[in-house]
Amino acid sequence: MGMKMNLRLIPCLLILWAMTSPALAQKARVQRTVWSDATQTAGTGDAITLAPSPALAALTDLDTVPPTLTCFVAEAVNTTTVTVAISGLTAKPLYKMNGAITTALAANDLRVGQTVCFVRYVTGDAFQMTTQLGNATAGASTPPPIYFRAAKCVNGSGGPGMNLPLTLAPAPDCIPGTNILSGELTFPDLDGEYSVQDSFKVPTGSSGPTAVNIKWRSAGNSGSVVWQIAGICIADDETMDPAFATAQATTDAIKATPNEVNDAQIPSLTVTSCAAGEIYFFRFFRDRNHASDSITSTTTVKLLSLEFVF
Repeated sequence: MGMKMNLRLIPCLLILWAMTSPALAQKARVQRTVWSDATQTAGTGDAITLAPSPALAALTDLDTVPPTLTCFVAEAVNTTTVTVAISGLTAKPLYKMNGAITTALAANDLRVGQTVCFVRYVTGDAFQMTTQLGNATAGASTPPPIYFRAAKCVNGSGGPGMNLPLTLAPAPDCIPGTNILSGELTFPDLDGEYSVQDSFKVPTGSSGPTAVNIKWRSAGNSGSVVWQIAGICIADDETMDPAFATAQATTDAIKATPNEVNDAQIPSLTVTSCAAGEIYFFRFFRDRNHASDSITSTTTVKLLSLEFVF
């Protein structure tokens, strides 16, 4: 009977030992959270100042185990990278959760009314967010790019990879190289807006494409081409034939060596009134009469692909 009583006491003794063990007590600490009011300078969310009470004497006050979690409610949308200054101390950059504390925030990662929490990492001399970005839905990351090939090869002949209009359509070509078959759209150096069109569903976590990457080539070796794109989003209960928004353009110079691949980009694609789940229609074209299009009359331009970035 005495032995049974001793066995029953063992769980209690283990609990008492765990509570008094320095090693286990270290692991059982509850993360400290500091709440603070946030104010933004110049009406933006790019330079944030926090005033916790009591104030921090030094940033090392946050270097607890586990790290102190600092939280605030954003009062403005950020437009670029973000810095945070606490209690008048030196401002430090605020980074995303991913990227090993080296990935800066992008525009709209902070939204009005969003709860933002972060910890300090001494090695990175920065703050790292531990909460969801304003640009993405919970558990989601940046949507992958959407890729369109300009044309394809079918039994040695060119076939379009996107929708071609009835008039002023670039010609689909199949280029049989020594090793690779390349489908391309040929934009002649003729008057008129030679164009292609297509569409895609705006992915979850996005409000439309932010940039478009263009791959093209030319047999020439001098001059520049102007690529233009116009787009529009169509939502539920809206007409299927709206007017496109104002076109945006990029000017790209031909490579010095003929037929080398050129990478061009429209880096800041402006898309208005667009939301996840809507259909984004686009019209991509070249107008040789554009003031900056200086391709010679004997040179054709070949589009290889379009890639929309979010």
